[in-house]
Amino acid sequence: MKAIIPAAGIGKRLQPLTFFLPKPLFYVGSKRIIDYVLFSLSDVDIDEYIIIVGYKKEILMDYLLKNYPEKRFTFVDQEKQSGLGDAVFKGLLRIKDFDVPLVILLSDTIINLNVKKFLKTVNSKLALMDVDDPKRFGVAKIEGKFITDVVEKPENFVSNKAIVGFYHFKSSKKLFESLNYLYEKNIKTKGEIQLTDAIKKLIDDGEKIEFGDVKKWIDCGDFKTLLVANNLLLKMEKKKNFIDETAALEKSNVIKNSSIFKNVKISNCKIKNSIIGNNVILKDCNLKDSIIGDNSNIENFKGSIICGENTIIKK
Repeated sequence: MKAIIPAAGIGKRLQPLTFFLPKPLFYVGSKRIIDYVLFSLSDVDIDEYIIIVGYKKEILMDYLLKNYPEKRFTFVDQEKQSGLGDAVFKGLLRIKDFDVPLVILLSDTIINLNVKKFLKTVNSKLALMDVDDPKRFGVAKIEGKFITDVVEKPENFVSNKAIVGFYHFKSSKKLFESLNYLYEKNIKTKGEIQLTDAIKKLIDDGEKIEFGDVKKWIDCGDFKTLLVANNLLLKMEKKKNFIDETAALEKSNVIKNSSIFKNVKISNCKIKNSIIGNNVILKDCNLKDSIIGDNSNIENFKGSIICGENTIIKK
């Protein structure tokens, strides 16, 4: 089985943090986002991970090769981000001469799912979850255990079943042919090649696609959801906070829902619901709902702050 993980995006909603790091390498919970994504496949026999790279690709590639030497990675460039369908198509070009089962995971989404059990099906299968705001997502119409139609970010109500970033296709060749059809006919939605349009063609051509409901889907797409994700992951890991063993705290109180990473030095501070990166120095601060990038030095600050790497604030 092959896995395609699109990870080429700029992450504009997370600037200035993404000025320094690609989004999959952000810390959340007790690890980086990409670590959670790869861990979700740890019980599945994946013989090749096809990572679609673009923005700050060297940093991501270096991290994966150094930290997962046992895995076989193939890196595929997506220089211009032209939709999820375009990213997947570029990955499929790598294996177009084969017909293999395939999983696709988004690199900024963490799903609480028994993947091994989910994949025990004779048909292709998508992960769905009920949402309150379906206009933001690709959504699926269902009948029985099958998906009957999919629509990308519908203007009018179609379904509240959102497609949440985990896809399993029994035939990579059929998906390649479906995406190739979109290119040949120049079929785009909102100006981009959409994976939902390729799935719709598969269904229209008679492909049986099942669905599985997901109860917890953790999106890391903006600052608010990143902090919510941090909270949820700590709860899932049964931690009040995560504090790396190399962090040093003096006369400080980490109240709850906070993650503090390597070689952080904190003195005379209160911290709540925050993510503190590596090698950060905090002194005389009262922080909440904050994200501090690596190698930053913050003194005498009270309130909420979002700052990228190498930030210095001294009042």
